[in-house]
Amino acid sequence: MNLALRKRLAGLHKLSIYAVIAIAFLCVLAGGGVGPLMAVVFAAGLLVSWFVDKAGLIDQSFGKWWNLLILGFVGVTALQLVATDESIISAAIRFVLLLTLVKFFGRFSHRDDLQIYALSFLIFASATAVNEGVTYGILFGFYVLAGTFSLALFHLNVELDDKPSVRGSGRTPFDRTYVMVLGAISVLIFVSSLMIFFVFPRVGLGFFVTQSREQTSVTGFSESVDLGSHGKIRDNPEVVMRVEFPEGRPNDYQTLHWRTMTFDRYDGTSWSRTLKETEKSLPRRQNGYQFNKVLGEWRAGFSAKAQPQVLQIYLEPIGTNLLPRLWPTGTVSFGNGDLRMPWNPNSGSLTVDAYGDLRHTVESEVGVPYSQTVLGKPDPVKLREQTFASRRRGPDPRYLQLPELSEEFYALVDEATAGARTPYEKAEAVMEHLGENFQYTTDLPPVDQGRPIESFVFETQRGHCEYFATTGVLMLRAAGVPARLVNGFLGGRWNGVGGYLSVRQGDAHSWVEIYVPNFGWTPIDPTPAADVLPMQPDPFTQWYRDSYDALRLNWMKWVIEYDLESQIELFKKAGQFFAPKPENLDRGDKEASKDRSFDLDGAYVLYLLGLFVLAALFWWLIRRWFGRESGVHALFERIERAGKAAGVARAPDEGPGAYLERLGRAFPPAARELAAFRQRYLAARFGGRSPGARQMQGLGELVAKIRKKLK
Repeated sequence: MNLALRKRLAGLHKLSIYAVIAIAFLCVLAGGGVGPLMAVVFAAGLLVSWFVDKAGLIDQSFGKWWNLLILGFVGVTALQLVATDESIISAAIRFVLLLTLVKFFGRFSHRDDLQIYALSFLIFASATAVNEGVTYGILFGFYVLAGTFSLALFHLNVELDDKPSVRGSGRTPFDRTYVMVLGAISVLIFVSSLMIFFVFPRVGLGFFVTQSREQTSVTGFSESVDLGSHGKIRDNPEVVMRVEFPEGRPNDYQTLHWRTMTFDRYDGTSWSRTLKETEKSLPRRQNGYQFNKVLGEWRAGFSAKAQPQVLQIYLEPIGTNLLPRLWPTGTVSFGNGDLRMPWNPNSGSLTVDAYGDLRHTVESEVGVPYSQTVLGKPDPVKLREQTFASRRRGPDPRYLQLPELSEEFYALVDEATAGARTPYEKAEAVMEHLGENFQYTTDLPPVDQGRPIESFVFETQRGHCEYFATTGVLMLRAAGVPARLVNGFLGGRWNGVGGYLSVRQGDAHSWVEIYVPNFGWTPIDPTPAADVLPMQPDPFTQWYRDSYDALRLNWMKWVIEYDLESQIELFKKAGQFFAPKPENLDRGDKEASKDRSFDLDGAYVLYLLGLFVLAALFWWLIRRWFGRESGVHALFERIERAGKAAGVARAPDEGPGAYLERLGRAFPPAARELAAFRQRYLAARFGGRSPGARQMQGLGELVAKIRKKLK
């Protein structure tokens, strides 16, 4: 092989190893694992090292200074961990990046390249703790592709150094066929990595690193809410949760009210919560947590004929343990089922507070996947029939609290609710009055800050949902109907690419709940429905947004939140799919099929044991095939170091056989031993004759004699 082609391969290998490190660094950077200063330092250092290596400005004599620099980095990192509250992951990422820079400035041999490959793997592995986005999966594909080609080039360079016959030929082994084979190998590695990910036992994110994602700050989910906050986020397209409907897209998805947080006291300018923050656990059954069991006297009022609707919800981190739900809620379950192991960081329970708000106790902050069933809504005719006379005790006076209001406001309430007798009839009358006489807008006109609601009612008559909901609560309370304000989300946008509902921050909404005897807290929305239009996205970019969001949802489902429980559920569903159908079984087989879940759990245990045996066998084969060859090469490197110390260094383009011959000529007393080692070394490395344990022991003794004579 001519010198120009040799240099070309070396240049390609240098470019590839820089690309591998750059991809790993980008993965950490995309996840926010490094700050701006460290990112600039690493990128600039990597660029400078390229030209320093090209100009040959640094040689091996700088080795001790590099070692001192590394020790300094270790000391500084340890000091930062002790003196600051910086996480171990952040400090470890910075240390590995700095160590990588040092290795690039001290890249002199194949051993240094191997260490850089190992560091790139450490950088990419550390990215799993900081990057939970789709970018990790994309960059992982590039890393596999670049790493495969780079290691192939590395192997070619090593072979050219070790085999003079290849080096002297006029052809390059890095041809089109070789590239195609490498591409196929890269694809196989990527596919096998995915198979290992889904099949190999999953511990689940959260055991070794903090399980967290960047949280979404959602207005309205704090202890108090000021009027006017929802209008500020109406145009915010950030997705808060995604909802899948197994039965298909519902016709009324734009009018779904995702109930989240409740407020009971209004002081004239803002809402607050006054009930004691007590939470009680929901009763748990085989099919999930029974929310309908806490409905008390009014659960019998719901339609028993309607089939409960099933929803699968994926909630982003919103900075609170609240879970949005639809009314009326039946059962709630974590994930796709109700399987939660106590030692899993995702384990937890569901609770309900004094307001009926649904909460969870999951400690992780990657978001919460859960499912919900929605019961059939009650008949409006029955709601209108309910009066407080049929209730043993009167309504809670807390929900009749009012700030100071004018006589004009009370007169308006009497006029709007004239002729209405029951609580629900009065609520319908208030909704009709607000819908006919007021206009919805997010461009709020100026109102009197001391009396914003009366200014809205008697002056501007224009506002957004918080003004309508607050006015509705005050009017109903003035009419003697217990009412409270609820914050949550209205509707959402249907993602046609992924086939699910995307609920965004801009869908934040407020409405009213009134207490109806025998039915409990019932939602009504006084905001004109025709005016609360969903956000209209840009049609030119919406397909790309939907595609990316659908990709992100599947990434969260099948990567970030895919753990051991998900595997067990997957195996159980597979077992149920291939099991005989109940209608095809006789009575005895049906009874036996009830215990099939225990058989599946036992099969999963056997599966884990089988994987362990296969892993042990694979490790034994690796050691069997490659351990002895690498051991022989390690012995050669010991001779090489001894020869260098004796003044006979190996040339960069000199093969092992040629070097051992030259070393024998330089040291005649060791020539016989060097010739014997050369023969066995070449037979092991290139002849496929792996030495046995006793032969390795003899080679070790032979190398010891050689080193002694070289001194």
